[in-house]
Amino acid sequence: MSKINYLIMIYLIYTTVIVYFSKENLKNRRIYYGINIFILMWELWPCLTQVPSNMVGIIYDWSPLLFLPIFYRETELLTTSLERETYDEGFIQLENQYFPHVMNIHRHNLANWTLLSEYLHLCYLSFYVLIYGVPLYFYLKQDILMFNESIFMILLLLFSCYITHGLIPVCGPRNIFEKIQDHRSQGFFFRTVHKILENGSTHGTAFPSGHTGIASIMLLMTWSAHLSLFYYILPIGIGLIISTIYGRFHYMLDVIFGLLYAFITFLITLKVYH
Repeated sequence: MSKINYLIMIYLIYTTVIVYFSKENLKNRRIYYGINIFILMWELWPCLTQVPSNMVGIIYDWSPLLFLPIFYRETELLTTSLERETYDEGFIQLENQYFPHVMNIHRHNLANWTLLSEYLHLCYLSFYVLIYGVPLYFYLKQDILMFNESIFMILLLLFSCYITHGLIPVCGPRNIFEKIQDHRSQGFFFRTVHKILENGSTHGTAFPSGHTGIASIMLLMTWSAHLSLFYYILPIGIGLIISTIYGRFHYMLDVIFGLLYAFITFLITLKVYH
């Protein structure tokens, strides 16, 4: 089995143990077990027989990233399983003490410029482009090592974030403070981002910032392995990191720990693959 298979199995075993000892609704747990047993069996496939090199093989190569929406939705069950209250009050106190200027941006709608808002919210949407686009670039170039390495980085980073969400659930300023009501709210990308979050965001998943982590890990990886690609995604990655604060999606602590998780993930991946 590959390193990616082992990573997914370790994560599923950990979360299954947490959910098993929780007091959650039995029906939800049965659905959870059924989905994850299927994922485990899928990841064990190479141990049983050779994966074909046709379309099924391509789907298998991409399956770790295709399963990400399922893993993300399951964080809500993981968060409630640990029966922890959200930590927003403590985060706001720390923000007021150490990052008062950031809190003023949240409270007073500073930097109220439509073009800046639209650009940063477009960068926020690039989260999904980076997750699937960078591995696709290496896959089309048939650089399988970098393809697998990029998937390993993405999974390790996001799994670390998902586990932390369960241990330290935080709703984030978007759900705590008054919603942005100025003319920025009329922008297309602003409305698109906030509609997606209202319909698909999972409760308590603000700390650490997975968006910051993904942007940072993609910048670190391309900077070290593919400098020309790094320069293409640099303005998008920087904009994505800034947008997490500008759009009231995260506290400054979320961003700092997102950067820290990305750096640690980068070092672990280098150790594992090199």
